[in-house]
Amino acid sequence: RRSAVLAASSGLVVTMGLPAAGAAPVADAFTPEAPQGTTETVERVSATVEAAPQVDVSVPADAPVSFAASTVSSATPPPPPPPVVEERETRTSRSTERESVSSEQADASEEASASGSSIVAIAARYVGTPYVFGGTSPSGFDCSGFTQYVYRQAGISIPRTSGAQGSGGRRVSASEARPGDLVWSGEGHIGIYAGGNQMYDSPRTGKSVAKRTIWYTPIFVRYGNG
Repeated sequence: RRSAVLAASSGLVVTMGLPAAGAAPVADAFTPEAPQGTTETVERVSATVEAAPQVDVSVPADAPVSFAASTVSSATPPPPPPPVVEERETRTSRSTERESVSSEQADASEEASASGSSIVAIAARYVGTPYVFGGTSPSGFDCSGFTQYVYRQAGISIPRTSGAQGSGGRRVSASEARPGDLVWSGEGHIGIYAGGNQMYDSPRTGKSVAKRTIWYTPIFVRYGNG
């Protein structure tokens, strides 16, 4: 038997055993010459198998071995559709708007009323305080000193003199007047409206702070809210 060595471009060495010249082809070994099933046929088949060419393959230990990497890809599923948001139109009825405005006006009126009541309550504390020309304290008041002091206690700043107080605020009609408004004569005197044609004032020398009937044609002046 002859051997052949093949050198492949990959670096592998292949050794193949070849049959001697004149060996019978493998195909002829299976051509039957005797009836099938006889001992002679079995022997000839065995001899032919032994004489069949053998191929020996040897690979150097340091021969490089490579494996082709397989690429696995998967299709990315499409993103879910965005959620459907239903837009609802918010409508405010006119009646609701009117109720809201009325409520705000009522709140403002109540606040002004509370402020006016506070002013009247403060003024009532100083009943009996004597009139003092130029007085601005509980030891003695003139008319504008009294009104300025009471308003300051209520957290409202007004001018010092009666003329400045009467012309500095917002004038309101007699029907709109509320307790706590100023009552100005327009000629120099001023007091604090108590409601019902009554006022608190410090009128003149020899008198004291008291609640009395308005004795002149009043001009109502408002400071603060309202």
